[in-house]
Amino acid sequence: MKKPFVFIISQFYEPNVDAISAKLEKLDVPYFRLNTETIPLITNTNLYVGENELYAVFSLNGTRMDTRDVTSVWRRRIGEFVFPDGTTQNERGFIRHECASMLHGAFESMNCLWVNPFVSDYRANVKAYQFEVARKIGLSIPRTLITNDPEAVEEFAESMACPVLFKPVIGLTTGGPPDFSAEVEAAYEGQFHLTPATPEPRNPEAKAIFSQILTQEKRNGLKNLSGCPAIFQEYIEKRVEIRITIIGEDIFAAEIHSQEREDTKTDFRTQLLSSQHDISGFLHHAKHKLPDDICEKLLALMRELKIVFGCVDMILTPEGDYVFLEVNTAGQWQWVEHLTGMPITDSLVNLLVRGTVN
Repeated sequence: MKKPFVFIISQFYEPNVDAISAKLEKLDVPYFRLNTETIPLITNTNLYVGENELYAVFSLNGTRMDTRDVTSVWRRRIGEFVFPDGTTQNERGFIRHECASMLHGAFESMNCLWVNPFVSDYRANVKAYQFEVARKIGLSIPRTLITNDPEAVEEFAESMACPVLFKPVIGLTTGGPPDFSAEVEAAYEGQFHLTPATPEPRNPEAKAIFSQILTQEKRNGLKNLSGCPAIFQEYIEKRVEIRITIIGEDIFAAEIHSQEREDTKTDFRTQLLSSQHDISGFLHHAKHKLPDDICEKLLALMRELKIVFGCVDMILTPEGDYVFLEVNTAGQWQWVEHLTGMPITDSLVNLLVRGTVN
């Protein structure tokens, strides 16, 4: 049996990875962290395709990792590649596709536990697919319309005997991806002069887009919908919201008492703005005991989606019903851990070290 060796695929700034790395070091478990912003200039990647095997070797500042040694992969979040000064937008597009193809080839060389498998992860993030899988396994879901047709929204809203909520199909913020080129340059000072992958700087006025009620005033602006689709759903009344982090077969459910404050009644995530990331200003959180049948259905959801990590958002209605909203395959969990004491990080570390779900 191989000794544990964890391969972490991430971006330059990712506090969750920092926490996991610290615990792996404490356990004396070797790992290799690949920040994708270091590709292609800083990290060397060699992909060997032979008669008997496929494997890759990554080298970074004197540290070398052979994918044949890897027992588990944590694919957290992928950052943008960073390119040399002087490359044109067309050249960067070409390089981006070449690097991605090389990386995907390296990923195929690792037949081990993936958190999460990258093909399954991509599919699992398609909202309509999530809803269909959830419905098939017996979870309650809100009536939903995903569209860029203003007339269809009007018909949908008129058919409802309750308010209608709208939110982005997948995005949370406007303004484009963050640019970490300055941080990469600082980390490897004197080695490279870098150009951000995105030609335009990040918009300083970027705003978070949270779930909102489709008021009459907002319905008057539906003419702009044709330029960008959105999700429209029946509004579900809440007793509390439930944030459920699933890691392998471990389920950590937390109540979020979003109805205590007016600004969080529609979307508890607005607490991230009002508290300015200071958890002392967060809503009341508490451990929640899910019914056994809901736990079984959530594990069935994960199996059907072919993922082993996910953060599920559900609503517990005033009548005691559980309604599925979504699963985020790269969701945050540290604030829940801090407020409830549930050992979520330890569970993920144990999964990565064990290298198997069971």
